[in-house]
Formats: sequence, structure tokens, C-alpha cells
Amino acid sequence: MNLIVSDSSTLILLAKTNLLKKVYLYFNKILITEAVFKETVEYGKSENKEDAFIIEKEINGNRINIEKIKDKKTLNNILINFRCNLGEAEALTLAINKKSKLFTDDLEAIKICKVYDVEFTTALAFLIKLFQDNNIDKEETMVRFEVLSKFGYYSKDILKYGLEEINKKWNK
Repeated sequence: MNLIVSDSSTLILLAKTNLLKKVYLYFNKILITEAVFKETVEYGKSENKEDAFIIEKEINGNRINIEKIKDKKTLNNILINFRCNLGEAEALTLAINKKSKLFTDDLEAIKICKVYDVEFTTALAFLIKLFQDNNIDKEETMVRFEVLSKFGYYSKDILKYGLEEINKKWNK
């Protein structure tokens, strides 16, 4: 089965941009951990955030599965040696153990992926891939790009690079 693990930040961004359902064009299942569930759904619902209800619907539809972390050694190693919260540490541990790709937009988590040789993608990179693969049109891409620009913690350089990648296809 083709699956991907997600941390909280990217899962929220995918829900906010209405791209969450597009993940299933590439992956059969999204895996999250208990900490990611708490951060995205439990906390989000307590704040009445729309993305929390979208994520919960995907969980109830069995498209997102919650997994308990069994590898406490790797989890603790990440928590002790890197500056990340429990959600990112659990997501990283799960991706390591499942040998799967990780959705993350967190800079520290991206650094940890490089240390542990975990393949990763960001919400912005996923949006660009959708566009390049003709799974969304240019108008929808730009609408989603604006939402990511507003809610994602992307530097101006990263956003500029993203636009350049989108424009490469437009100019073909």
C-alpha cells in the first residue's frame, strides 16, 4: 500500500487549501499519530477551526489512520537531540519506521528528515506537483497558492521559487 505520514502543519495546510482529497491521487492512505490528531482535530475543534472538521471527516472515512508510536527509542532520540514538538517527533518516528514519505512544512522537521534520510514533501511542493501533473488547472493553483502564502510559514524566497516552478509550466 502506498502511504504517506503527515505532521500537523502540513495536514492543516492541505485541509485549509482544499487539497487534502487530492492526496489520494498519489497515496492510498495518510497516517498520523496521536499527537498530530490532538494538535489538528482535538485542539482545532476546540477553537472551531474548519480544517479540524475536514481532517476529522477524512479520519471517519478511513482515509486518514491514526497510529500509536511503538518505537519510543527513536522518538526520544528525536525529542532530545532536536528542537521539535511532540507532533513532529512522532510523525518523523512513524515515517522512519514505515519507511514512508513525510508531509512536513516545519523547517526543523525537514532538517531531521535529512539526518534520518526520510523523503519529505511540503504542501507547496505538493501543490506544484498537482499542477505539473495536470491534476488542477492554473486558476485553482493560484487560488491555493494564495491560501498557502497566507497560512504557511514560507519565506519570500520559497514563495518566489514556487511561483517560478508554476510559471515554467504556464510558459510552455
